[in-house]
Amino acid sequence: MPVTVTYNVEGVEPTAHKLMAFAAKAVEPGPALEFVAEQLRLIEEALFDAEGYGAWPALAASTVATKGSSTIGVDSGAMKSALTEKGAEGSLSEIIGDELIFGVNLTSEDGFPYPVAFNDGTERGQPPRPLFHLRPEDLRMISKGIQAYLVGVDRALFGLNRGGDHIPGSDLMPRF
Repeated sequence: MPVTVTYNVEGVEPTAHKLMAFAAKAVEPGPALEFVAEQLRLIEEALFDAEGYGAWPALAASTVATKGSSTIGVDSGAMKSALTEKGAEGSLSEIIGDELIFGVNLTSEDGFPYPVAFNDGTERGQPPRPLFHLRPEDLRMISKGIQAYLVGVDRALFGLNRGGDHIPGSDLMPRF
């Protein structure tokens, strides 16, 4: 019986992948959802390292002068850490039943939710820089990992391992 996994990312058209597997295995999705969380952390690391894959607007000259760097999204490192390191301050990565809640919950000392401003932009003119950018190849790789769990095969057969690294000889896992 096929199992459908739907990815809902705010502001993005939902994507669904049908996974062929035994429905009984999906009764305990925790290990598969933990795999998804691991992969999301790797995807976020790549997104920050590539500064939004070129989609994030460059910092204003005044911002570069103030912070002393042109690196986008990394002042204290707290926001990037919250999205890329399990258990970091402000990191949201919680499995509740058959759902994974993944994100970031940080505020400045005065209570301002700066990840929201980073993601959505501000009325003061800061442009939006989306914190979640899942490419089609990212979604396919996540779906392959879930399917590997559901059918009970070694993830190495799908080109996946715990760290998300490409396994030599496997063309099945997209490289970040």
